[in-house]
Amino acid sequence: MNTRSKTVPQLESTLTAPIPPPRSRKSQNPTSLSEKHALPIHIHKRAQEIQAPNTAIDEFITSERLKSNRQQILISDHSTQEDICPTCHLGVLAEQDGLLCEQCNVWHHPICEEINTKEYKHLQDEKFDIAFVCGNCEKQRLTTSTLPPPDAVIASINNAKWGVLKGLQIRPAVDSIYKRVVLWKKNMFKVPKGKIGESFIEEVANTINLFNSGSNLESVAITMTLIIFPLLLQKPSKSSKAKDHVAHLERRLQLWKDGEIEKLARECKSIQDRLLKSKYSPGHHNKVFTRLMLLGKVSAALRWNGSQRSKLLDTSPTVIQELIKKHPESSPSLESSLMKGPIEEVDNVIFDSIDSSRIEKVARDLSGSGGPSGTDAETWQHILCSKQFKKKPELLKEAVAVLARKLCCQKIQPDHLKTYIAGRLIPLDKDPGVRPIGIGEVLRRIVGKAVMTTLKQDIIMNTAPKQLCGGLQGGVEAAIHAVRKIFEEESTEAILLVDAENAFNALNRNTALRNLRYTCPELFTYILNTYRQEANLFISNSDDHLQSQEGTTQGDTCALGWYALSLMPLLREVQVKQTEPETEPESDREPNTYPKQVWYADDSAAGGKLDQLTKWWEDLKDHGPMYGYYPKPSKTWLIVKPEHATKAKELFPDVQITTKGHRYLGSYIGSEEGVKEFILKETESWKADILGLVEIAANEPQLAYSAFIYGTSKRWNFVCRTTPGISDHLKHLEYCVKEDFIPAIMGKSFVPDQIRKIASLPARMGGLSIPDCTSTAEMEYTNSVNATKQLTEAVFQQLTTFQLNEELQHDIISEVKKRKEELYKHQRETIMNEVSPSTQRQLELLSEKGASIWLSTLPLKACGYVLNKQEFFDALSLRYNLTLSTANRS
Repeated sequence: MNTRSKTVPQLESTLTAPIPPPRSRKSQNPTSLSEKHALPIHIHKRAQEIQAPNTAIDEFITSERLKSNRQQILISDHSTQEDICPTCHLGVLAEQDGLLCEQCNVWHHPICEEINTKEYKHLQDEKFDIAFVCGNCEKQRLTTSTLPPPDAVIASINNAKWGVLKGLQIRPAVDSIYKRVVLWKKNMFKVPKGKIGESFIEEVANTINLFNSGSNLESVAITMTLIIFPLLLQKPSKSSKAKDHVAHLERRLQLWKDGEIEKLARECKSIQDRLLKSKYSPGHHNKVFTRLMLLGKVSAALRWNGSQRSKLLDTSPTVIQELIKKHPESSPSLESSLMKGPIEEVDNVIFDSIDSSRIEKVARDLSGSGGPSGTDAETWQHILCSKQFKKKPELLKEAVAVLARKLCCQKIQPDHLKTYIAGRLIPLDKDPGVRPIGIGEVLRRIVGKAVMTTLKQDIIMNTAPKQLCGGLQGGVEAAIHAVRKIFEEESTEAILLVDAENAFNALNRNTALRNLRYTCPELFTYILNTYRQEANLFISNSDDHLQSQEGTTQGDTCALGWYALSLMPLLREVQVKQTEPETEPESDREPNTYPKQVWYADDSAAGGKLDQLTKWWEDLKDHGPMYGYYPKPSKTWLIVKPEHATKAKELFPDVQITTKGHRYLGSYIGSEEGVKEFILKETESWKADILGLVEIAANEPQLAYSAFIYGTSKRWNFVCRTTPGISDHLKHLEYCVKEDFIPAIMGKSFVPDQIRKIASLPARMGGLSIPDCTSTAEMEYTNSVNATKQLTEAVFQQLTTFQLNEELQHDIISEVKKRKEELYKHQRETIMNEVSPSTQRQLELLSEKGASIWLSTLPLKACGYVLNKQEFFDALSLRYNLTLSTANRS
């Protein structure tokens, strides 16, 4: 470190003598002192040009002097312009302390660089080898791109050939077709089995491998992979058969190999032009529900039922402007928000576990519609996991696995992945407002999920237990239990529940990318490849598109994990212990005088004393925007204990305050009165869902039953697991299930109490797996508390690291299952004692292995598992020895 000393040598009186340094400095390298700190060369040359005696030199240097408003000489007789401190614009005089920037070679006052005396002496000590870089140089370094550049590309598309397309013709042709494809309606047939289907899968694998191998077509290979599906699988007509699809696919595949993609595009465009626009009839929602349930898409189907029905907004200019507001422009990084230090080197061998088996597992669990190219998860599942294509799916899985490993290990040219990171944007009615729903390409979702499962433990290790959305099982339930435990603590005066505005879209992407090298270096390269550039978001039913420049991209399976990692620096900044006043005796100070905070993604909460919460809230508002986290006071709630309400209103004038309680992560934190109001309000929503299924059961009882078991009932089951003491408040819900839903799926006007009790048993014990929520709510809550006990305790104790005791957790889960099984056995024994011998024998038969498998199987049309209305009614009537219904029997 170069610092200023106190002595000044005299300037030589002759030009022929070498010009010594204007002042002596202490240096880490004394041997190079004269060379490194000599009078700047531009001064030296100008002095030689003058060729004047000593007085001329003095006049020359004097002419370079500048005076401040305090008449301080900025350049003394023995100094240069480089001795001007750029912060205060005053000279760093010989008798003053000074720091020389190693980058710009300019002297600075230590106080101007916020360097105190102790730090200055530390920098001045020769036994430390510390380079000083001034704030301006550091800021310039941070505001310019500090991200590593993409790896060099050796191959060139100029040398590529694809059938009739050569060199520079290829990219414009592919890009042109992609721009048309993203505007098409979904109209693809299923990949046919047989040789032609195998050839198609092989071609998809070969296209991906063009990217993997770094071929001359690498820059367009991903786009080619995305457009091959809509170009070759375009359904010729609504009534076309499988044999027609085989013929069309065979012909189109040859055109594809010949590079005749423009002919394919024209053919598909003529088909698209003749597609009729969907008409919404009064029963449209039920028809969509039925279609999705027959495909096994329960979650998607339920979005068309009851209170969960979502309304798609027309893409008017007003809606588009709202969508643009939801996707802000990129913001620069601030120096204070960036982490510093050595960057951990990652060994790429850790990604070798991304193989074909992992890709298959991820693909099987995937669901949802397609991104801009229109290829949905079902199509990818079919070609990746089906055994009817022999060994070809294995080729494709391996190609996708290599793609994933490449994206994790190499820094790809951004324009090569422009279509890979693109998404489809759907504007839904938020009532009021617009809720944008993004859908990414299925290929990206498969690769992203494979990467996240590979790095799951790394992400958990770097986030838990401070941030609970990093992949920990039961994270959301643990967050709720922890907040409730903090609130019930005697020393707690209030709980602050913070709502952030446009959280995921507002995240500072530049800062998050740079900090990811420290928070999770294993994930950095993949996220860098997918977020280095802005992503195009194509608005559904519109020719318009916008760009995602900030935050995470909706439809990205890595988004939640990356968001959790991105907020870790902020969590550390606001998790500062509050110091007690010095005047208070040490014996009277409380040991834990800082608020306890709980985070699940963007939902933050803190509990403690009001004074501590005030400091935490101010820190969050100050530091949050640097990371793209903008707390919204108007939607932030302070749940305060009644005796502290007056003080809370004085300290928190900008937030909502309540003594009753408020909703938190789908549960409720607060008083018994508040819980009751919350449950009654939620019950109305749940009843609307049940009545919607009752309407559907009039025509499709099996679909309504499966939707209830695998979807609708999960809604109140989650509330039961996270909210204590609600059994009595669920009576209205149980009444709706008993009086409306069960009769509807059995084709009866009512059912006796005995049938309701039997229906509450699991199907394997002869029931219908429709439990009575009033009798199971407390058990579910206890089981949840026990299952998440380790994580909840770590959050409550505000531990900085978390290591799950696997053996203990296994014992707890086993105990929970055992207790649940004992409860069902007790219920069954009670029922057996109440029913007739014939019913007892019937329940014993229904409890045999495999006797009830038809009830627990999803009604998949492709597998032939669907029963029509009368078949399902009859099956349940025979199951429970009820009178067969003759209504609607042909």
